[in-house]
Amino acid sequence: MPFRPLPHGRIEQKPDPRATRDRSLQLRSESPFPEDEPVRILVTGAAGFLGRYTIHALCSLLPHIELTLIGTDRQTRPLYLNQAPYRSVIYDRCDLDAPSSSAHLIGQYRPHLVVAAAGPSRHSKRLPSDEVLHQIHVTHRLQLARELGQLEFPTRLVQFTSGRYQECPEGSPATEEDALDLSDPFTSSLFAAEEAL
Repeated sequence: MPFRPLPHGRIEQKPDPRATRDRSLQLRSESPFPEDEPVRILVTGAAGFLGRYTIHALCSLLPHIELTLIGTDRQTRPLYLNQAPYRSVIYDRCDLDAPSSSAHLIGQYRPHLVVAAAGPSRHSKRLPSDEVLHQIHVTHRLQLARELGQLEFPTRLVQFTSGRYQECPEGSPATEEDALDLSDPFTSSLFAAEEAL
């Protein structure tokens, strides 16, 4: 089945009368997930800031929906995954720079959704070169998308990243209407990945 990108949608928190907690995450788009089996979600970059945040948000949904969470990163299993409620997360140490890593991850876990959060921190003192950023943000995600397209059921790939905006004052939230700062190499490589997908 060919890979189809997820339509743009916002994740928002709002009260859910069926939930036992006050708030739950709800995605405003059609659900591509099966109803007769647990949803398998693969999170790349699970040892990093965005990956950890994603795992945390998805684990908060576990009481409400049946999920199988798989985290991956090039580092050893992060310590936070040894604490409740994260112990159920499957962790696969895998470097996406390795040529067969995407095929291994998709073939072994057969995820319904891949959250691509792997990449360098934009706040690190040394950002990689433009070529390395392109490799991380564009090539890795395209490899994952190609492998997802080989599966016989509908799949989704979500790029979960941070970027820099042109007119957004420091500390204030950006909106979807704000223009990206494409002169920033980090942001421009993320934008290139979104365009390629």
